Amino acid sequence: MAAGLKTINLTLPVFNEARILEKSVADILTCLRSLDLAYEVCIVDNGSVDETLELAKRLTSAYSQLSVKSLVKPGRGRAIKTSWLSSDAEIRCYMDIDLSTELSCLADLLSPLITEEADISIGSRHSSNSAVVRSLKRELISRINVSATNFITGLAQTDFQCGFKACSRNAVEKLLPITQDNDWFFDTELLVYASYYGFRIHQEPVRWKEDPDSRVKIISTAIHNLRGLFRIRRWINEQSFSMK
Repeated sequence: MAAGLKTINLTLPVFNEARILEKSVADILTCLRSLDLAYEVCIVDNGSVDETLELAKRLTSAYSQLSVKSLVKPGRGRAIKTSWLSSDAEIRCYMDIDLSTELSCLADLLSPLITEEADISIGSRHSSNSAVVRSLKRELISRINVSATNFITGLAQTDFQCGFKACSRNAVEKLLPITQDNDWFFDTELLVYASYYGFRIHQEPVRWKEDPDSRVKIISTAIHNLRGLFRIRRWINEQSFSMK
């Protein structure tokens, strides 16, 4: 990648991550430096009750490219919106702080946006070229979610919820104001709107390993997602979009 072509905002939503925060941030910044790009990293704390916020603030004294935002209300979507909408970077991306997706995949995620071949780039754990390590239960749940989402929305994405995405400034400015969800359904809603408004979406195979300390509550998240899907389905019908 050539230097200076684009500026990158990398957002890290965190909640009670004091145990891994310092090492993950150091690894992420090392990776970004190797890409020879102009970048900023924003940690967004979602009301942690451990030492996450205090540690994040201390890290800003060691890394000039690092900033911290603190939210009272939790929610991955809320954290991403807060950071992305306050940035003027040409490319805005986010990833999970547990580094479930290998950092070696970051260059390939960003590449289609840097070359302007795509408006949105998403990590896909279900691509034929992906290498994924996860329990059978979580794999089945994930595939059922993808199938149900594609069936209800009329799309053909391979992964909606992988915590590894990047958007162009234009996509962020047009899609985030209409993306209502502030939690885990944020990713799905963003991609549905992006698809129906004609944004180019690149699906990047990833090397991904399940975090045994995942905070996702499967049942409540599934119910929340299902409600969101039917809300989106009504939106599609009201807009008279042709099913893709």
